[in-house]
Amino acid sequence: MGTVAASRLQFGAFELDLATGELRRSGSVVRLPPQPLKVLALLAGRPGALVTREELRAHLWGEETFVDFDRGLNFCVNQVRAALGDDADSPRFVETLPRRGYRFIAPVTGLPGPAASPGIVLPAPPETPAEPPSVPSPPRRVWPITIAAVAIGLVLTSAYLERPPSAPGAPVAHRMLVVLPFANLTGDPEEEFLSDGVTEELTTQLAGLPREQLGIIARTSAMKYKGTKAAVDQIGRELGVDYVLEGSVRRGSDRLRITAQLIDARTQAHLWAENYERELRDVLALEREVTSAIAGEIRLQLTPQQRQRLSDVRPVDVEAHEMYLRGRHLWNKRSPPALQQAIELFSEAAAKDPRYALPHAGLADCYVLLHQHGLLTPAASFPRAREEAQAALDLDPTLAEPLASRANARFLFEWDWAGAERDFLRSIELNPSQATAHQWYAELLTATGRTEAALSEVARARELDPLSLIVRTASGRPFYYARRPDEAIARFRSAVEMDPSFLVAHALLGRALEAKGRHADALAEIEQALVLGPEEPTTVAEHCAVLARLGRRPEAL
Repeated sequence: MGTVAASRLQFGAFELDLATGELRRSGSVVRLPPQPLKVLALLAGRPGALVTREELRAHLWGEETFVDFDRGLNFCVNQVRAALGDDADSPRFVETLPRRGYRFIAPVTGLPGPAASPGIVLPAPPETPAEPPSVPSPPRRVWPITIAAVAIGLVLTSAYLERPPSAPGAPVAHRMLVVLPFANLTGDPEEEFLSDGVTEELTTQLAGLPREQLGIIARTSAMKYKGTKAAVDQIGRELGVDYVLEGSVRRGSDRLRITAQLIDARTQAHLWAENYERELRDVLALEREVTSAIAGEIRLQLTPQQRQRLSDVRPVDVEAHEMYLRGRHLWNKRSPPALQQAIELFSEAAAKDPRYALPHAGLADCYVLLHQHGLLTPAASFPRAREEAQAALDLDPTLAEPLASRANARFLFEWDWAGAERDFLRSIELNPSQATAHQWYAELLTATGRTEAALSEVARARELDPLSLIVRTASGRPFYYARRPDEAIARFRSAVEMDPSFLVAHALLGRALEAKGRHADALAEIEQALVLGPEEPTTVAEHCAVLARLGRRPEAL
């Protein structure tokens, strides 16, 4: 296949704009440093063709470069794969040809674009075949000390990390932020729901900021650091974030005091800090003040509608808000008893303040989970989830979470897949940092046979919630249902390694191994799942089927 001559290249859910030098996924800018971006442009511009390591060296560092460039090139390719959610062992986009180079294996479509000076210039493909002659390559000259590595590091990172702040009106690069669990300074464990609630609500508020400029790590991954003493730079590396927001909460009588500070994850420099004290009834306004201050500090470009939303907050009944926070604290535990208690608290909060939308959103989430835990039938859970989601949206149409719950009901119970997709897309538009919405949408895409789009959504969910066991397990489902068992096995095994006590990961790994024909290995995983959950009916049935395939019919019966 030859060079794709176009200013924009589309592959899967991604679009690479050569004029602006931007990679986008489903409309959102994906952060990628300049040198890896050049590698991607060169590979995607020649889909199906071998691009040799020598060509890449010449294009990125020049023909006369004598440093050992292998480390720099490997870094670039790894960055490209991370941005695309790709895997070197089972690639969907970039294939490695050992000791030769790389090949872009996904279909690429050229899209028209406005005439502009290109930000990335693609070299012409070689006139001679790219196959290197089968003679030994001359030895490379290697510098005797680490100056080479330092030079490569500077080339790769200086323009990206040390660039000055964007000028007014200039495009703002996509960055990532995590809200760490706010500390409870009351000393009372019973008040933990309040600090956790403020953390979650700030996460939600920040997630409503422009998605092409700022991504927010999900609560699940952020809460892994609760009570730890991990350094900010370590958290930055583990979560892939640019900024860390941390703080504390203290309540006294009818007032709330919040301290918050924003830290650069790379330099650990404190960029902004502020103390707030308000009446409890104004807590939502306080949280939006914090959000607005952070948006200004990191120079996000807000639309008038977004600015209006941050300032348009009504006071909330103090008791209703406390009931909601206690309910959400229980919901996050995900256990059946906690979910039942959460339903009681959400119901009381909705009755206490009939104009308060969030308790209805919480009820919708509860009914979805009660079905997933097998505690309610679909007929008992999904209509209630849809009813509560609609009640929340009637009170506040800007809420993203109830849209995702309603979409799930439409998808799994009503079989209204077109309506479910509209709800998922609108939910993600309102809050692009909902890892769960991306994960659920991926399941819909999988069910409708759109594997590549599903993989893109799962990759986005993993970026937003990198420490989530649920999301990691879900990343194997599109491969399993697309009859790609090797790739499914790799992802399910990764989830098992993350938490060997997770029943679902063992069960799904067993199914993938069975699909591969590895019945003995499948039996071992399914039996481990049965140890963890002996009453789970699907796993019991799978166990019987594998025994039968192994010729152990009496045991299966």
